[in-house]
Amino acid sequence: MNKLDFENYDIACFTQDDQTSAAFVEAIARLGEIQYKIYAGNVMRAVDYTKSAARAKVLCVDCSQRELLISDVEKLMEFCPPDTNIIILGERNDVSIMRDLMKLNVSDYLVKPVSADILMRSLGQALKLETNDNLTRRKRSGKVILFLGTTGGSGATTLATNTATILAGDMGKKVALIDADFQFGNVRTLLDLPVSHALHDALESPDRIDDLFLEQSMGAYGERLRIISAEEPLHENIDLGSERLANLDPLMELITTKFHYIIIDLCRHHPALWRYFNQYASAVFLVSGLNITSLRDMLRISSVLAEEKDAKTHSVILNHTREKDTINIERFEELFGRKIDVDIPYNAMAAEAADLGVPLVLKSHGYRADIDRIIEIITGVNIRKNQAPFLTKIAKSLMGR
Repeated sequence: MNKLDFENYDIACFTQDDQTSAAFVEAIARLGEIQYKIYAGNVMRAVDYTKSAARAKVLCVDCSQRELLISDVEKLMEFCPPDTNIIILGERNDVSIMRDLMKLNVSDYLVKPVSADILMRSLGQALKLETNDNLTRRKRSGKVILFLGTTGGSGATTLATNTATILAGDMGKKVALIDADFQFGNVRTLLDLPVSHALHDALESPDRIDDLFLEQSMGAYGERLRIISAEEPLHENIDLGSERLANLDPLMELITTKFHYIIIDLCRHHPALWRYFNQYASAVFLVSGLNITSLRDMLRISSVLAEEKDAKTHSVILNHTREKDTINIERFEELFGRKIDVDIPYNAMAAEAADLGVPLVLKSHGYRADIDRIIEIITGVNIRKNQAPFLTKIAKSLMGR
């Protein structure tokens, strides 16, 4: 069996002995019409499953005979979508293990040998967690990351798009990229995708937001990157007041359960939009050029965002979109009152990549290395040691278009 054999199921089980497999078969049969698959293998085989394109509503994993159970489960959850409920089977009846697993929001921990009755109750509860809104256990939630340019042409959209591409490609995460500029959004152009009105539809009809809406409205780039955007007529007056923006609540509540990361490219002309998305944000990247105008607006924008959330969540990116800057970094930091987090050098290939509708990371290895620091801030993982096989495959496929 290889990764190509993995498919979508209501329940996917990974077991290491016939007795446990038989108990699962009996338990699932009592639950009614449910699509399931029992695979032979331990937690590492389950990690392969989560790394593939296949998904399960409930993932049951036999972690017996593993020395570092908590570490194994943490690795499993790195690639598991937030809306997947996880049941772990082990051989140690230890309260501390149960406590640590519950901190990771595992649905249940069962000590082997397990009976069909116990499995049926645990599986039934996990399936109910998938649909019941009145939960006592907190669901896992994807991280929301904001990019906001302080001036036009700061390169924030390019940074957001390429960051999303790396998270989905190199790191195997499910990523949603939201272009929150309703009339001048440019994400779809950078990825050579057709025009979409999905974000505007979500604003106009919040009652329509469900799994089917996401499936039909989100553009796709590769296996794991999905895009939601809008391109509305310039003569249309779009209400983006704070009360109106509350219509996006159903979208954010759903999308944060479906994706590991939600990258949002903000429109700098609508402070109410910043405030709205800032309430969900785990991190905010303010993108600035190295000039006095950008510095002035950086200070103004930062003060607005800090009203809603601790400014410690904000990171400052200097993105050199000009060949020559008007001030130096030391002077910028002195006037701004803090150190710069990421410094992105000027890249002459940016315009060419944008015209071709190809992420700049696929055209420039130097640019890829430059923005790895952004990925590290988001994930806490140093990916500069890793290879980029997925991005290489994307590059080859795009060249063959």
